[in-house]
Amino acid sequence: EKPDLKDPKIKISLDKVTFWKAVDTVLDAAEFSLYEYDEDSEALAFITREASAIKRVGTASYAGLFRLEPKSILAERNLKNTNSRSLKLTVDVAWEPRVRPIVLQQPLGDVTAVDEKGNSLTFDSTQGTPEVSVEGTNGGVELDFPLNAPERSVKQIASLKGKLIATVLGRVETFEFADLDKVKKAEEERGGATVAIDDARRNNDIFDVSIRVQFDKAANALEPLAKGALPGDGAL
Repeated sequence: EKPDLKDPKIKISLDKVTFWKAVDTVLDAAEFSLYEYDEDSEALAFITREASAIKRVGTASYAGLFRLEPKSILAERNLKNTNSRSLKLTVDVAWEPRVRPIVLQQPLGDVTAVDEKGNSLTFDSTQGTPEVSVEGTNGGVELDFPLNAPERSVKQIASLKGKLIATVLGRVETFEFADLDKVKKAEEERGGATVAIDDARRNNDIFDVSIRVQFDKAANALEPLAKGALPGDGAL
């Protein structure tokens, strides 16, 4: 349950800035934070910021529709195996409410990271392409980056760069078929997609329906529709 919000009066000046820069500036001035679990998928919800929370401006990278902010770093060493050590960087990923990502993917082969001395940090190649599914109307997700733990002398991840691949929900279309118990062959076309019923039969209180979906541009029908860059130079 979201807490009650105060109604602050703020004074800001913005000119030709990105969506997320404007949102972060307003939230900082009002001392609010985003609430990522609101049921309204076409809006942003806010909650009062915790007293110990840091400001949003200057802590994130903006990449088109996306906002990416480092959240946590977890180092782990196996005391029974001196060669087994890892480092996990978790990044908060949020997007403008006008889009609805379904899946976010991060090919580790496209990511580079260096420490404060410019030395490269390596990733756990066994992870391949980490991905996360977006559930319901969540306005953001956490994306984990599995690194091989550097030497203890390394103090920070000075730079992290890469490409984020997002599969985004397109326009929603409704297909309706009446009298399923009488349907033998039927099809409808909407927005470049054709839905066809090959067979429909009653099984007690339910229907068993065989459906085919065909796209006018099948080669690109399920291609990712948006890409964004990961946080660039800056200490994490």
